[in-house]
Amino acid sequence: MLKKVFILSALLLLFASAFAVAGEKDADTLYLKSGTVLKGKAIDDDEFFIVELKNGKVKISKEEVAKAELSVKTMLENEDLREQRRQTAEKEFDEKLKALSQNDVAALLELSQWCEKKHLDAQKIECLKKVIAADPDNEPARKALGYVRVDGKWIAEDVYMKSLGFEKFEGRWLKPGEIEDIKKARETEKKQKAYYMQLQKEAGKAVQSIASPDPKRREKGLAVLVKLAKDNNIPDVENQANELKQYYDAYWEQIAIEQPSVTMETNISFISNTRLRNVNILPGPGGNTIIQLPTIEKFNYAGTVKVPAGGGR
Repeated sequence: MLKKVFILSALLLLFASAFAVAGEKDADTLYLKSGTVLKGKAIDDDEFFIVELKNGKVKISKEEVAKAELSVKTMLENEDLREQRRQTAEKEFDEKLKALSQNDVAALLELSQWCEKKHLDAQKIECLKKVIAADPDNEPARKALGYVRVDGKWIAEDVYMKSLGFEKFEGRWLKPGEIEDIKKARETEKKQKAYYMQLQKEAGKAVQSIASPDPKRREKGLAVLVKLAKDNNIPDVENQANELKQYYDAYWEQIAIEQPSVTMETNISFISNTRLRNVNILPGPGGNTIIQLPTIEKFNYAGTVKVPAGGGR
């Protein structure tokens, strides 16, 4: 199941990265914090990447890497390597644990730290619990397991914090009222964003109306834009909106002077013969004869049109 999830994640990453290295099917790219870019096969080696370059290999600490773009093939291979390392580490852990005395607190703590480096979380907790069993007051083990000391007694952190009236919210211990305030603030911000997006949309439509050749639409657009500004306490909009409308009033008036026209309802039919087709006619004394005849197409239009005023030829 985990492998299926990983494969799906890898495929999604492939599409998101949109081919990190164009033209190289299985190429990987490491962007280092220093600004250096390495391209080649990037093999996961626990805390390092071993990059196979054309002229050799280089070992880079993962802490030096700002961003890694890996091919699906490399990611799947690295996942197999991690699984192999995990299985090897688990076997090594079992051997180390058997070799220890269950009362050797120092050795158990050291083994828990080894588990942390090998990403064996369950085994780490097992070691820490054995430490507490041997030494109930061991501070490093108690703190690593999330305990806090209260009045000389060790109490699980979640139990203690809840006893004080705190709740865990997004990794932090907060009072219920603080959590509610955060949720309300986020909801308010969400509504404000939605409102201002709608406001921007309506203002955009109003500006489009102000630019319309229809004087009634221009008047309506101006009224809407001014009202939106007043309702939302947005200054300096009315003057600018009026200037914009005056500009388009003058613009469309000039267009009408330069090209006076009238609007009329019409129903037009016309025929087009722009396309020609080849036609074979019966063979004559000189052989086959081909002539070109027009293809007749008829078009109809019913609606409103503008035509130049005063007629004309």
